[in-house]
Amino acid sequence: MMTRLSLLIFLAVSVALSSCTSSSEFESRSTQNYSNCFHYVYDLSEGEAGVFASPHYTIEWNYGKAKADLELKNARFAENMPQVNLKIKDLRWSISSGGWKVINATDVVPEVNGQPMPAYMINQLKIEVLERYVGAVFEPIVNIYFTINDRYAVTAVQKSVIYFGNTNVTESGETYKTSSPYYRVRIKDDLTADVTIYDAEFEKLMTPEDLVLKDAQVQINSGIGYALSGTSVATEVGGKPSMEYNVTNLLGHGTFSGGLNMTFNCEKKTTTTEGAEEVNQYYVQANLTFLPEEEPEY
Repeated sequence: MMTRLSLLIFLAVSVALSSCTSSSEFESRSTQNYSNCFHYVYDLSEGEAGVFASPHYTIEWNYGKAKADLELKNARFAENMPQVNLKIKDLRWSISSGGWKVINATDVVPEVNGQPMPAYMINQLKIEVLERYVGAVFEPIVNIYFTINDRYAVTAVQKSVIYFGNTNVTESGETYKTSSPYYRVRIKDDLTADVTIYDAEFEKLMTPEDLVLKDAQVQINSGIGYALSGTSVATEVGGKPSMEYNVTNLLGHGTFSGGLNMTFNCEKKTTTTEGAEEVNQYYVQANLTFLPEEEPEY
């Protein structure tokens, strides 16, 4: 069973990323690679959406000049369009009040094979990066959204995100509150998601265990967030289907830059020491963000 992980957040110049110093002037730089995503592309002209796997982003951050170079490889934006590699140089960036690295740009002509390519004009571009460690693992939050030629709205959907926050459980009119569980949402490119609740506990004397809610339906709201839903959701414990948990009426609303609110009904079957079967009915509400409220433990 996993225990609660500590979290460190690195702002501005992060020692987690590689850096170098030029010989002509002091310039601190870092390079960040990002491929934990797929592209959800909404065709604004046709009103249709498609999913395209395996884009790869490289961002080189120049801290001295507050500029960044962006490279996107393996990109496709429609079934009838070829795969393309794009480069954009000298994007201005800043640090938000919440500690995010932010890039905002409009009407940018990217390069393809070293040449400007107006056919891929980027009308709007927004990138947000929150650098954080969860335990010893670098787990940044990366939000990327842009439009191509005012037609294709492209959202880079992060495939795996860990959330922290409060879980409120109601049973028979009594409410149990805890911040011990934390959550990982894995969104797959078939637009389903698995939600892992680490150290799940729905009442005070319950033994925590890792509970997985399998194959919830996902709806993407381009550039903004996503919704989770499931009338009846399969569950797993210890990597095996669980007969103890019955989860229904799952609803979740997440924003790419904010967090996730999720509710569901959970029926848990247990066997008493006398061999009798008991059924507990829980209504679970989780209000989650990217950072824990309490100070991290080192």
